[in-house]
Amino acid sequence: MMDVQALLALCQTEMAALDDLQHTLEEEQRAILRFDAFNLEEMAQAKLRQLEALTAARAARLGLQESAGFADAAHWQAWLQQAPADVRQLWQGLEKGLIKLKALNDVNADLAQERMTFATEVLDSLKASNQAVAGYGRQGNLSSTLSGSRRLGSA
Repeated sequence: MMDVQALLALCQTEMAALDDLQHTLEEEQRAILRFDAFNLEEMAQAKLRQLEALTAARAARLGLQESAGFADAAHWQAWLQQAPADVRQLWQGLEKGLIKLKALNDVNADLAQERMTFATEVLDSLKASNQAVAGYGRQGNLSSTLSGSRRLGSA
């Protein structure tokens, strides 16, 4: 027998963890677009904490489902079809939330990869460049293209 009130409470806790993680992923996306490396480190730490909370909430819910005899997906889905409307609605919200989180995380990963590729290409271009900036070479000395091959006063 499923304790519906306990299930609702656990699902609400899991949903809150999903919402927190979604908010962080949205912030992460903005930080990626701004090339904000300092905020990205904070986001990574927040995501780890939120994933731990989400994992704990999921484990508690799965424990309740298992203790009620719904360890496999087929029995769970059969019970859900007969469950109260608020349980079904919350469950659908959890499923949609997970799909949205996965999509958002995938977009962030793609954006981060794109930004890293761009940054790497820019850095490689700068490192490979032998062009002097304002007459100075990469080591800060006067560029030979501007100073000529002879020292001043040697003529």
